[in-house]
Amino acid sequence: MEFVFNIPQFADIDDALSREWIETDQLGNYASSTILGLNTRKEHGLFVAKREDVPFPFILLSHLQEEIHNEDKICSLFNEEYESKTLLEGAASQVKFRLDPYPTFTYQCGNLTLEKSIFLVREQSRMVLSYHITGERSEDCRLIVRPFFAFRSMKEVCNPAVFLNQEVFIIENHFRFLPYPEAPEVFMFHSAGQFISASMWYHNFKYRKETDQALVKEDLLNPGFFEIPLNGESTIYLSLGYRETSLEEIREWQRAEEFNRVELQESGENRDKLSKMYQKRLNNFSYKFNQKNTFFLGNLPLGKVHLFQHIFVIQKLIKGGVGENEARRFYRSIRYLFKSGELLKILSGEHPQFTVNNLVPCRIILFLYNYHNIYDRQKTLPKSLDMIHEIIQLIQKNRLPFYHLNKHQFLETITQEPDSKNVMKYEILAPEDPSFVMNLFWYNAIKIASQLSTLISARNSRFEKIAQKIHEQFTEKFAPIFPESGITDSSYPFHPSMIVALTLPFGILNRSQSKKLFKILVQKFLTSKGVKYPLNISGKTVYTIAPLLIGDYLEAWQNVMTENERFYVVFHKLARSWDSTLHQGMLGYLPEMLISSPADDFSLQSSALSTSEALYLLKKMETLREKYQHVSPLPEN
Repeated sequence: MEFVFNIPQFADIDDALSREWIETDQLGNYASSTILGLNTRKEHGLFVAKREDVPFPFILLSHLQEEIHNEDKICSLFNEEYESKTLLEGAASQVKFRLDPYPTFTYQCGNLTLEKSIFLVREQSRMVLSYHITGERSEDCRLIVRPFFAFRSMKEVCNPAVFLNQEVFIIENHFRFLPYPEAPEVFMFHSAGQFISASMWYHNFKYRKETDQALVKEDLLNPGFFEIPLNGESTIYLSLGYRETSLEEIREWQRAEEFNRVELQESGENRDKLSKMYQKRLNNFSYKFNQKNTFFLGNLPLGKVHLFQHIFVIQKLIKGGVGENEARRFYRSIRYLFKSGELLKILSGEHPQFTVNNLVPCRIILFLYNYHNIYDRQKTLPKSLDMIHEIIQLIQKNRLPFYHLNKHQFLETITQEPDSKNVMKYEILAPEDPSFVMNLFWYNAIKIASQLSTLISARNSRFEKIAQKIHEQFTEKFAPIFPESGITDSSYPFHPSMIVALTLPFGILNRSQSKKLFKILVQKFLTSKGVKYPLNISGKTVYTIAPLLIGDYLEAWQNVMTENERFYVVFHKLARSWDSTLHQGMLGYLPEMLISSPADDFSLQSSALSTSEALYLLKKMETLREKYQHVSPLPEN
């Protein structure tokens, strides 16, 4: 819902000052004030930080004084209340306040309109202000902005005596400010104009909502003012954080915030509403996932990273249509592995902070392929191709301990003893014959290298020759699974993960073989509650049902059996069930094992794998809704 206040509401000052807003991030920081921008509580401020060393939020930036100087006229945009007087010039200029997608103030100064927005950037401890200017203005028109700092707990008032330093240090497009050693140093960015240092204390600010006015008079420090010409850029940015930033970075943050805050409109078709809703869920989950997997920020992870899980999840989110900003973050996480200088150690499972399995190298290549197909056709393609070549060389030189590449370019499994320290209480069993899935991924890795090479006009003939050899070996080895007389489910140890044979971008099986395999896998593993998996519990095999790979089963149906509409009913019921679960607030924490028998003694675990898979299914089902609206869903149990 869009909350909007206009001029009639601003006429009643007391009523307007009773209407407050708050903007938060995921780190405990916030910004808060009234719809007139006048602080009425000690807790109000434009950047209030969470600090581990103090018990209450810490108010860094209290408020701003803003004025537009246009020819010989001054238009004030701010409102302030002192012990002896109240200044409400800003209320006379303000024509609108709205909370969509974040707090936004609109002012009219003659023929000039200024729209000011404020938002906090997720996971960045960063406040951003944007000023968008339209309308007629003189050549010397300029915006003056004076920041007021408090540097105190929300339960106290500012104490000027602790400010050992009252001067800022000016650097390019920023100033730095550290008032006393125990305080956090802040960096304030301006996208245009200059900052003029002129430190001054303003005394006796009043907060009308506080009951004991005698104790809450406050002095605030104004270290100077921004002078920003308004005859050039139509949008100006100010930003406060703990490090330097750039205009490019701020614009990227703003695009991401706007995308992730899209509100569902009351009007419009249900399909549009669902699309926006699922998109928001994808992005919300990806932020939660990033918060727990931060090794891509340029440092080693704080804890152990399960690399297979990380790549599996970002692969599903990429294919599900997560926002472009998030996709680039995922891409940087993969780049970090190669820039670390320890790629061989990581992919061999010898790095103490990463766990891997035999599919991780090829899954990295598959992720890069999907990333470039969806988001970036050319810009970073040469870097990605270098990464792909590096992985392929490690496999071809038999540098990785999971498998051996024979003379026919076919991967053969090397059995490893499990690490007793990493044995889980329970685990989903891998295929008894891992070479089926493993060589499908290996074949696709080579084909991807070949195709991406052609996009940058590089030679790909050697990759095509390798792919042909893999294809021949695969066909020969697994021919017994697909006899001409028909397939039988007892002739081979099938596993639910074999569905990838029907969903990877470069298939090996022909149409007839694909249909046979799909029928067997569906018969053995697909249920109306999820995919049935063999689970090892204390050496005993039981079956559990989970969302894992359900998106692949849906893709496989679309690829080889879409004429059979009864499968849509099954996927529809699954989507409806998981949609309900996610709607209850378990974004990022959907249990990995949704269904278990009473005999199972294992506890249900939160799982990024299952959540990303369920979200992917919801997104794909949303795209199919219109096509299959004539198909009746299953009745409720």
